[in-house]
Amino acid sequence: MAPRVKVVSYGETTDLRIVRVEIDNFRGIKRLDWQPRPGINCLIGSGDSGKTTILDAIELVFASRNGVMFDDADFYDVDPKKNPISITVTLADIPSEFLRNDRYGNYTRGWHGETQTLEDEPDEARGFQPALSVRLTVDQTLEAEWGIFNRRLEKEGKRLPSLSYNDRQEVMPSRLGPYADHHLGWGRLSVLNKITEDAKGSRALLAEAGRIARAEFSKESKALFAEVIKQAKCAAQALGVAVTDDLQAMLDIQAVGLSGRGISLHEKNLPLRQLGLGSSRLFVAALQDQARVNASIALIDEVEHGLEPHRIARVLRQLKAPKKDGSIKAFSYHALSCCSLRLSC
Repeated sequence: MAPRVKVVSYGETTDLRIVRVEIDNFRGIKRLDWQPRPGINCLIGSGDSGKTTILDAIELVFASRNGVMFDDADFYDVDPKKNPISITVTLADIPSEFLRNDRYGNYTRGWHGETQTLEDEPDEARGFQPALSVRLTVDQTLEAEWGIFNRRLEKEGKRLPSLSYNDRQEVMPSRLGPYADHHLGWGRLSVLNKITEDAKGSRALLAEAGRIARAEFSKESKALFAEVIKQAKCAAQALGVAVTDDLQAMLDIQAVGLSGRGISLHEKNLPLRQLGLGSSRLFVAALQDQARVNASIALIDEVEHGLEPHRIARVLRQLKAPKKDGSIKAFSYHALSCCSLRLSC
């Protein structure tokens, strides 16, 4: 770990989780080899110490190929020829269907939780459980390549596959950054979209919604999004955000279109994206916590941003509450974050 960033952690988990992060030559990081502990991990450091860069690196490993662009500034020392980017994220407690031979079973590695050791083959008799390493590399051509990584198979010259689009969606971390507006609608990769169970059916309905006026859509939206709105309301009230029975999903005229981002949460006729910074982040943090049923890994950038000290304490206590969930990466430099969690280094 870079000397400017301190890591503290809390809790345990039994779901899909990140057990190792290796970063080479990405932005301000020359070399990072980090083994996150189960549960909550919080990186504490001053401004521009690399906390957000670590979060970005993890997210990029599972990103869609079409949505990522690199330039020379993404390379360490702005030197793509000398410093090619390599980012490897290793996952443990992976879904059982991933272990089939026709999926990724032939490419798994072995992770030993007690010794924090990674080998190129699983051996459960010796305590090395199956793990899957996913790698992103970028060279001076600025062309990115994603794929499963196994050092032994690479040395043997075997061609290693990439995660399919659907599998990337299954393991992709849910992210909450400094600005929460995106997560108050049903746009791509939003928390509400993760909570929604029948995504395929929703897409068809959203396409139809784009063809009708706001008044006509409001007649159908109450039943269409009732369960999600119920979960959102309960999650928000659990963290002290005042919402009424007027919470509903309606077409957001500013973002209207044939995509999920055209639908957002409203209170009466007011879009919730107009909430204050602290309230909107707290609301989305509540949704983030609810969405952990569907997304095992959550990445939270600058957890203290826009929140008063008592709200920081409340949201962190909620996130660390005992439940079957994945690892939470909370990136913060606020000392209260550590005190609220009673973390140990």
